[in-house]
Parts: sequence; C-alpha cells; structure tokens
Amino acid sequence: MYGAQVGSATRPYEFIRFDTFIQKTKKLYTDSRTQRNLDKLNSELKDVHSIMSKNINEVLSRGEKLDAVAEKSTRLTFESKKYANQATHANRMRVLRTYAPLGVVLFAIVFLMWWFYFR
Repeated sequence: MYGAQVGSATRPYEFIRFDTFIQKTKKLYTDSRTQRNLDKLNSELKDVHSIMSKNINEVLSRGEKLDAVAEKSTRLTFESKKYANQATHANRMRVLRTYAPLGVVLFAIVFLMWWFYFR
C-alpha cells in the first residue's frame, strides 16, 4: 500500500497514517479471546500455504519442462551433426558417380597412348 512511497520519505513521521492502519490490524489480532479472530488468522494462513504450495509446484513443473527442452536441444544438435555428415558423404558419392566414369575413360586413353608410344 505504502511500499512505493518509502523511498521518497523525507520526514521521520511521514507514514503516520500507516501507523493507524497497523494499530487497527494489531487490535484485530491481539484479542485472542474471540474465536473469530483465530479462525480468520487460520484462514489467512491456509491461503498463504496454498498459494506457496501452488508456486512451488509451478516452479518444479517449469524445471521439468526446462530439462525436457534441454534434452531435446541436445538430441537435435546430435541429429543435425549426423545429417550434415550424411549430406557431405552423399555429395562426395554424387561427385564420384558423376566424374568417375570420365576419369576411368581418360585414364584408359592415357594408358593406351603411353602403352603404344613407349612400346
């Protein structure tokens, strides 16, 4: 309620209005004879407990999701490297299949020319 104004406080008694709120709240909870106040306090504690439990469960769920994302990322990195290696190998095989027959023919021609020339 007054949290944003704390940094701009210039006088010691600037929050005197907040003190009246604190005093009223204190009176509300100090009268332990009434069961209503204890029930109200227990109700608020249960609310805080349920909110904190929910927050902790959400944090744990996020952690599990982050672990799953990290695992998928690692697997994707491995598979992409594997794909790159296979693509490189396929490209080499394509070049070999394209130019190997031409190389064999040229080698045969050069060999025959050498054979007939140096014979």
